[in-house]
Amino acid sequence: MDLQLKKVQETRINDCKKIIGYLNLVNFATLDDKEVRALAMIREMSNTIVSGHAKLATEGDVSRLLTISVERMVSFLWVVLSFGLLHNGGYGC
Repeated sequence: MDLQLKKVQETRINDCKKIIGYLNLVNFATLDDKEVRALAMIREMSNTIVSGHAKLATEGDVSRLLTISVERMVSFLWVVLSFGLLHNGGYGC
């Protein structure tokens, strides 16, 4: 495997581990169903990358993803990342 690609993969895995850690701190009981669904999808994607089971997207994967508002998912990801910044001394994820 190309060294540069390996570094990119390691960075992606480390970032996903941090996202999972931040999601574990979120109180899902205070969220509505759409928020929970978006965060659960982010957690599922992160777990897939960390476990090394990431694969190419299928047509069914794309259809499923399109059923959830991408903008909503991104906005919740920003909430998670902001939470990480607050709890990480402002040094990023």
